[in-house]
Amino acid sequence: MFRYIIVEDIETVSEGIAVRMKPFSEWQNIGMCSSVTDAASAISKHEPHLIFLDWNVKGGSAYEILEAINSINKYQPYIIFNTAYTRDNPEIPQQIFNSYRVDKYLVKPIWKNLSQNLTQYVKEATTKAQKSNNSKQQLLSDVNGKTTSINLEDLSCIIQHHNGRAKELYFISQKQPIIVSKTWQECFELLEADDIEYFVSNKRQHLIVKKYIESYHKPILRLVNFSAYRIEIVKESLKDFEGWLKN
Repeated sequence: MFRYIIVEDIETVSEGIAVRMKPFSEWQNIGMCSSVTDAASAISKHEPHLIFLDWNVKGGSAYEILEAINSINKYQPYIIFNTAYTRDNPEIPQQIFNSYRVDKYLVKPIWKNLSQNLTQYVKEATTKAQKSNNSKQQLLSDVNGKTTSINLEDLSCIIQHHNGRAKELYFISQKQPIIVSKTWQECFELLEADDIEYFVSNKRQHLIVKKYIESYHKPILRLVNFSAYRIEIVKESLKDFEGWLKN
């Protein structure tokens, strides 16, 4: 599953983009943000593969968001930038392309362009996301000895299997949950090698990945696409967990 976000201060435009993205079933809309603060926070947390970015954003401009994107290590999303201010701000195209990694530059109104080219843009975004994700593709053996390829970018959490056996852990992936034969230490080393940010929430009973946290109501959190599954942060870990969330 690929992720996209819409950063736009006009609600009808956000909704129009979301409607046009619906035919692309492999792409999940993780949010529609209208302010610099909300957009920068959501992008940092979820690292969407595709960003629809408007120049005019509440609390600032697209520059602040592009700076936030540049500050994330090894993060290169496909960015479709759009603006209606080319007449008043003729310097925007030059600065956008010289200073930032923008893939497409659209002048509003964007609907004709998207009608003609969105399929191609999504194809390009998919290719870019796949190239980025390939470095985090891992071959894992499940408890039956079957080898499965899993992308660590899709990993939401790891939990101890209910049978309690030390080396049987349940990998909850956005695509295909599997039971693997690994120790917790092996899991830590695997994730750290690929710069996956995680937190051990309950004495090695749960390991969670930050960008797939959907909601947190102390002490319970729920995960994106697995909201029916609740994870409780143990009392002694609450302070550390909440500090980790803010970083």
